[in-house]
Amino acid sequence: MQPYRTTLINIGFKIIILVKSNSRDPHRVTMTAIAVNVVLLFLFFIFLKLLCFFLEIVYTLFTFSFTRECEWRIFSVIVYLLWYIFLFLVLLAYPSIMLYQLIIYIHWYVFFP
Repeated sequence: MQPYRTTLINIGFKIIILVKSNSRDPHRVTMTAIAVNVVLLFLFFIFLKLLCFFLEIVYTLFTFSFTRECEWRIFSVIVYLLWYIFLFLVLLAYPSIMLYQLIIYIHWYVFFP
């Protein structure tokens, strides 16, 4: 298991324990813990995408080579950000555990294998 996955899992378990110790409703505990974990994942992936985006811009500025590939990367970052906004809105509208698990599976094992 890669280090960032382990860190996210540890943070997630600590949040679940913290929420469980402060609540008596098990359904609310589970949904709150999952929602917090998904938000952490979104922030982490958005941070990675933005970091790649800014590194690409810095590289382009220093090498003065604004090519078609760079334009494509900028476009892909915008598409990724729109994708995350869409997923976040879907999760707010339909908070189900299966949907959370599916999104976490897709992001951990497809986008970052």
